[in-house]
Order: sequence, then structure tokens, then C-alpha cells
Amino acid sequence: MTVANGYVPAQGDLVMMEFGPQQGQEIGKRQPAVVISEQAFNRRRGLCFVAAVSRAASGESTEVDLPPNLRAQGSIMTDQMRSVDWRKRGMERIGRVPDRIVEDTLDRVCAILGVIRQG
Repeated sequence: MTVANGYVPAQGDLVMMEFGPQQGQEIGKRQPAVVISEQAFNRRRGLCFVAAVSRAASGESTEVDLPPNLRAQGSIMTDQMRSVDWRKRGMERIGRVPDRIVEDTLDRVCAILGVIRQG
């Protein structure tokens, strides 16, 4: 599903997108990511927060493994989260991660930011 079809990214969507250009240790090519921000924010701002998915996982506590039944394989790199203009990054929805993976990802993002999750 593409932007031309009226798609607005939703939290938990598994997407393919362009991460380049890259700086330093940032991910910088077309690859999968998981949408972190909620759809209402994404629609209103035209931006969304994503965490890249990588097959080059290192076992860090900031990584969340994807289940094997998805179109993308690897780990969600919560330390590689960024805000992107989803309309300009060629974002394409390729699936949805299970709710338990979304919750685990949000917990790790909050831990990185020093935020306590409510509810």
C-alpha cells in the first residue's frame, strides 16, 4: 500500500522506506522499519517516528527480534529511531508486527529516553 492509495502509517506497521542519505553510524539505504508513532500524529504532522529493522543485530538490549512469519526478518533497532517525512521517503506498508512486539519496542524506546510508560 502506498501514499497514493491514501495510506497513513500506523503504529506497528512494518514498512519499507528509504533511510538515505546516511551520516556516521546511521542506517542509510532502503530497508524495513517499524512505525513507532500513532496514526493520528502521523496524519496531522506528515511525519512519523520509525525504528529501523536490521539483519546485522548484535544482541544489544535495545533490539527487539521480529517473529519469523513476517516479510522482513531481523531485529528492530530501537536505538536507530528517527522522525521521517513518510510521504517523501517512499514508505510502503509490507505488514504489521504483533502487538506484543509493538509493546516491547515501546518499552525499550521509553527506557532509552528515560520515560515511564503510562498504562
